[in-house]
Amino acid sequence: MPELGEFPIVTIHGLGANDNLYSTLDWQRVGARFMVRHFLAIEKVLAVSIEQCRYFHLPIGNMPMDTTLFGADLFYARHLVKNNFVLWCSSTDRPDLGGMEGEDNR
Repeated sequence: MPELGEFPIVTIHGLGANDNLYSTLDWQRVGARFMVRHFLAIEKVLAVSIEQCRYFHLPIGNMPMDTTLFGADLFYARHLVKNNFVLWCSSTDRPDLGGMEGEDNR
């Protein structure tokens, strides 16, 4: 159904799934239990997510899994921009210095 591609998708982070959730032989039973638990808790998770988005002044689709760290970064970045600081965007952990980032080894 290609028409569904026109609708926005909101990822709802709820109950945390660990990495080895499906490592057992009865993974269908484990997965079904996890889905039902997640479905039953979705109302509370959605209410908490909406309250956090109102506090952060952020659309609900932009909320990541780690809301605490993201909120701290968001408020810090907004504070820096408000006080005329320039934020950088770089694919690495070092700032983009216009091609000189390899030469600056402070």
